[in-house]
Amino acid sequence: MSSDIDVSLIPERLADFEQWICWQETERDGKATKVPIKPYHTNGTPNASATESGHWRDLESALAFHESDRVRTDGIGFVFAPATPIVGVDLDDCRDPTTGELASWAQDIVDRLDSYSEVSPSGRGVHVIVEGELPPGRNRRGDVEMYDEARFFTVTTDHIEGTRTSLERRQDALLGVHYEYVQSPPTWRRRQSISRRLSRAGRSDSSADERGQQAGEPAAGETADETGTSETATALGSDSGLYARYGLDYPDIEDPGLEAALHGLSPSALPSPLPTSMDDIAGPGVDLDDETVLECAMDSKSGDVIEALYDGRSELWSGRDSRYPSQSEADMGLCFYLAFWTGGDPDRMDRLFRDSGLMGPVQIS
Repeated sequence: MSSDIDVSLIPERLADFEQWICWQETERDGKATKVPIKPYHTNGTPNASATESGHWRDLESALAFHESDRVRTDGIGFVFAPATPIVGVDLDDCRDPTTGELASWAQDIVDRLDSYSEVSPSGRGVHVIVEGELPPGRNRRGDVEMYDEARFFTVTTDHIEGTRTSLERRQDALLGVHYEYVQSPPTWRRRQSISRRLSRAGRSDSSADERGQQAGEPAAGETADETGTSETATALGSDSGLYARYGLDYPDIEDPGLEAALHGLSPSALPSPLPTSMDDIAGPGVDLDDETVLECAMDSKSGDVIEALYDGRSELWSGRDSRYPSQSEADMGLCFYLAFWTGGDPDRMDRLFRDSGLMGPVQIS
């Protein structure tokens, strides 16, 4: 009912977009279905499309039409569109409608995304809305769906107590949740491992955003969907040496930049034993001058990546197809390569890194 919609709880940033419609609940094949409705009177079909922007209006218009008696509507909704960096995360059958308690996996997602969250119309699900961009690949696995276009969310304003009432940018968290719960089979071991790596990145989404962070693309591996059919899921670099050698059970690597760099190596180029922290790759150094070290590094199989890192080219961490989730991971990636080619000499690593484009105020794109 319109009286249940508390407009003051809708995040201001979300309310500013003219991407609002109404919806009506109907029954199809014995199941309740939410049909999008145009938020204005029309002589044609009242049904709206989540891909036709001409069918959408501002929040005030959608709410006014919902409150009118021209067409029966059951609520208002927000449409996700490619030009708008807003993502909706739909968690089904995860909430006890009596107690409000969330399933542990749903609570994990809500806590990590840490943005506007509300109860779905059924009372058994949760909607989380965040700023960010989804990586390529599937958008649903089991009871978790993630959309940034061609879909709409009902907006109930039944706010989940303890969560934010604001819309937050959560790109790193969004990538982690997408990889763990949608792209990959959500095993407990992988969830725990990746959660630790993300927390160790040491950068907030806001600070990473200031440095131009956009969506990254995780590495590729074989996963199985709900029917057991094998399919390729893009998740951490399409030629991952770690996946080729270890599959999904590669050792837990503490530093995210080190992990990204190891993914980029061929299986034969992976060090043995495999380093799991930057301390593991410290060494006595090599008897070469700085210029020769850089020439050897950039002439290697990973030379194109090393050169791009050394130049500070921002496409390595910005854009949907980027190699690293943010510049902090790119920084760590260059440190790994420098450690490898300097023989782990910490003074030379520091000197070369400070001379790189990653330390400069201007990045090449």
